[in-house]
Amino acid sequence: MTGPDTMTLLLSLGVLLTLARLLGGAATRLGFPAVAGELAAGVLLGPTVLGSLFPDLASALFPVTGPASLALDGFMRIAMVFFLFVAGLEVDLSRAFGRGGTSLGVAFAGVAAPLVIGFVAAWHLPDFLGHSPQGSLFSHAFFVGVALAVSALPMVAKTLLDLGLFRSDFGMLVMASAILVDVAVWTLFSVALAMGPAGMAGMAGGFAGLGQARPIWLQALVTIGFAAALLTAGRFLTHRGMGLLIRLGVSQSGILGLALGVALLLAALSEALGAHAVLGAFLAGVCLGDSAHLRERARMAIMEFVNAIFVPLFIAAIGLHLDLARSLDPVLYLGLLGLALIGKFAGVYPAARLARLGVRESLATFAALNDRGAMAVILCRMALLAGLCDERFFTAYVAMALTTSLLSGPAIRRLLQTVPGRAGPPIPAFPLLRRHLKAETFVSPLPATGPRRIVSLLTRTAARCAGLDENAVLAEVRSREKRLSTALGRGVAAPHARIPGLEHPVCAVGVVPEGVGMDSPDGLPVNVFFLVLSPQADDGAHLAILADIARAARMPHFASRAARTRSIEEFLRLLEGDGSREKAVPGEPKTPPGDGSKAGLRGGGH
Repeated sequence: MTGPDTMTLLLSLGVLLTLARLLGGAATRLGFPAVAGELAAGVLLGPTVLGSLFPDLASALFPVTGPASLALDGFMRIAMVFFLFVAGLEVDLSRAFGRGGTSLGVAFAGVAAPLVIGFVAAWHLPDFLGHSPQGSLFSHAFFVGVALAVSALPMVAKTLLDLGLFRSDFGMLVMASAILVDVAVWTLFSVALAMGPAGMAGMAGGFAGLGQARPIWLQALVTIGFAAALLTAGRFLTHRGMGLLIRLGVSQSGILGLALGVALLLAALSEALGAHAVLGAFLAGVCLGDSAHLRERARMAIMEFVNAIFVPLFIAAIGLHLDLARSLDPVLYLGLLGLALIGKFAGVYPAARLARLGVRESLATFAALNDRGAMAVILCRMALLAGLCDERFFTAYVAMALTTSLLSGPAIRRLLQTVPGRAGPPIPAFPLLRRHLKAETFVSPLPATGPRRIVSLLTRTAARCAGLDENAVLAEVRSREKRLSTALGRGVAAPHARIPGLEHPVCAVGVVPEGVGMDSPDGLPVNVFFLVLSPQADDGAHLAILADIARAARMPHFASRAARTRSIEEFLRLLEGDGSREKAVPGEPKTPPGDGSKAGLRGGGH
């Protein structure tokens, strides 16, 4: 590269990153996902706006040929690999397997139904759904089905965190299902890429003979076998390797460099096998993120590094290739949106009902898994480059994916933060929490004897108040606590369980002035324990109470102030005084960073 080419590359990267970060931040402040602002940055700098108004400036800043263009394309491919690596880091297979058949059933239906519906639609309407002439109809139809099945795991996690439902039973089910959907979709998408024109050409070339031309069925087996090997032996070896690095005293920065290096190596191996680099990068993240030896600080360092630089650059670069004025087909956009909604609903809602979720929770599960976000945008961009779809489909699909992201959060909030029997969000004074908290179930002060004893005392107190068997209720609460810690961070914990035979919710509060350690995501001791018992057939109240507790925890200095209360009247005044004007503590994020759940998301989420 010459001096002018280097200058052009640095200028284009600087302009793209700066505008993407600015508009991504603005989008999150307005309540939209960051991907919307980052894509908008690319659209403004691309042919839609800058290319139309100042074509010479656009071509000079973002040339389509020459060394600077090739270097920019290479940088974006590395950004894509790192994005998929971070997406894999957020996958917690232990959580997914811990939900057993319930999450597996929801995930299977959430992939199978849109996959079949999309395949049939693309098979019978190939021209309408963007079949590229150079590709086979089967590979295109298979890709459309996979594209409709995708869910945005980071966005799902962020929505649950914002609502305070991440550690609820509902949150565990949704996250476990989204994790399984993610693994299935990216494995199937790698098969689709291998069947596309670019994939077949890559197999014919290969690297060191690894990628020799093979039949489609054999390539599919190679791809699935590669994924299975990494998810079994790869996870085991990664866990052992991380333990060795820690014993050798490798620093956090050293782990960061090694992690990114392993992501690149596995992406290269995946590409050489004809499975596409994205699968190797994603599974590298899954293997590393599933290791108990990976400290939360190291995980957050990796995520923040990639999310601050590579992700906004890659999303904005996708916007550079969108010409909305020329390529957006409103009819195709509406058709894709309809297929996406019908496909996810047909799979997820019946499966959630069969798993004995209520109507609201089943609808909210559908709304959560219907969110496609940046994962879908990146998937379709790679499909366009592989010749699996045309530019018209790509543009309409990106618009559809953004629409599902914009609809998902408000839909979940309306379904789960609404008091049963009335429309709109709950009034600010925590009505359900106040309604079900009684003087006899408020205990203050409690000695710092350990979380197990404190939860046991509160559970027995609540069970006596409800006229239930104390030991049976305690067994249910402890069983729930074993699956995932209910410490929310910021000095608050919310142990909870659904109890057979209970007629209405029961809440208990225990105040521990000295605080007690409880595996909190932020490492802070817990001062306030909220215990929530709900009927097994409850439809909404359980989640609404947990949402109230999460909102209370976000009140400025709530735990430290609650630690000084000695009566239920003082405690309720604390809620009454600040509940209607909840705001973030200066210098604190609205949601706890990392949440100890492998969903360490940046502000806007993707």
